Amino acid sequence: MMPQEIQSYLPLAAVLIPLLSFIMIMFAQNLVWWRNSWSLIGSAGTLVAVVMMYQYISTGQELIFKIPMIVTPYNFFFRVDEFGFLFALIIAFIWLAATIFALEYMNHEENRGRFFAFFMLTFSGLPLPWCFRWNVPAYGNGFILLQRGNAGNCTAGTLTGWP
Repeated sequence: MMPQEIQSYLPLAAVLIPLLSFIMIMFAQNLVWWRNSWSLIGSAGTLVAVVMMYQYISTGQELIFKIPMIVTPYNFFFRVDEFGFLFALIIAFIWLAATIFALEYMNHEENRGRFFAFFMLTFSGLPLPWCFRWNVPAYGNGFILLQRGNAGNCTAGTLTGWP
């Protein structure tokens, strides 16, 4: 028996919430309360979006969000099944814990705004490999490595694929 597909915006929301946080942090990187608030909103909001999927996944349904492509006959879509839900739930929970930890840990560092912006960008890219098979999180991690701007970090960023 094939699981029933339910059209839903929740899979898209799980990607767009941290992307919105990235954009908002980039606007005012030096405002501590703004940066910290949007970091927590992005992480907690994504966890809430993933938890909201449980009511559908627990009944054996799959959530799907389709974006029709005008130029090609192929569609771009986000699909969440039981395994994808479990994976997203674990990642969202760990990312929220990492965000709370990073708020205090990064207090003494320079370029905190840039760090948190690309931290959110990396988070928004985590589901994309399921759709594109690109290694988007690795590129986001390259940005995080480059956030300090010193020679050692630039070398590490280059090793991840950033020139």
